[in-house]
Amino acid sequence: MGPVQRAVNIPAGSVQLDADLVPARPGRGTVVFAHGSGSGRRSSWNRQVATHISRRGLASGDGKG
Repeated sequence: MGPVQRAVNIPAGSVQLDADLVPARPGRGTVVFAHGSGSGRRSSWNRQVATHISRRGLASGDGKG
């Protein structure tokens, strides 16, 4: 079974960033990565990166504003 993710909105100044968040165990860090140049949070490459981060025990937040 893969990591559980949920859609979130992150306020950033005057905009809201849509993101997919994979929470970590309490007390662990979070890695947030943003995209540009046509890349999106649902691309296969970005899903692989988020899965790798999650398997290392960190939360991952992946979004594009």
